[in-house]
Amino acid sequence: MKVRTGFVSNSSSTSFAILGLEVSKRIKDAFETMEINKIKKEQDKKGIPEFIDGCNHTFDRETYSFCPYCGNKEQIKNPEYEEELDYDFDLYDFFEDYGWEHHRETEYGDIFGICISSIPEDSTIKEAKEKFIAYVNKYSGMNISANQVSLMIGSYYS
Repeated sequence: MKVRTGFVSNSSSTSFAILGLEVSKRIKDAFETMEINKIKKEQDKKGIPEFIDGCNHTFDRETYSFCPYCGNKEQIKNPEYEEELDYDFDLYDFFEDYGWEHHRETEYGDIFGICISSIPEDSTIKEAKEKFIAYVNKYSGMNISANQVSLMIGSYYS
């Protein structure tokens, strides 16, 4: 029988090594906007218009912004279109969909990025960092620089 004589802990903690960023409000907003725009494009493909006529009266809609008969706006938001956009954006589900690691409440704050173990053996950390930055910038519309991305190593309680 083996007897352990060193430090033993029953705490539930998880270790990580991520090349990535702290999740800021700016990042969250950029990815949420990106996701909303993706939904809008899908709706456009389905032919769901964002705006519909405000009433069924016939009038010159280019001249009037309100119907001269009933007073309704010339165009209103399509409720069917709005329903599709009414969702709870979960940033962490979003990160999982893109294959990114994410951890909450670490010593770095809430973070996301690529797990070091997922970097191909024939790639360098610098190459992985450049690829990650290009991907984030392309899909978020942001302009993340190399000095904003760092290697974060630590643990958090799970």
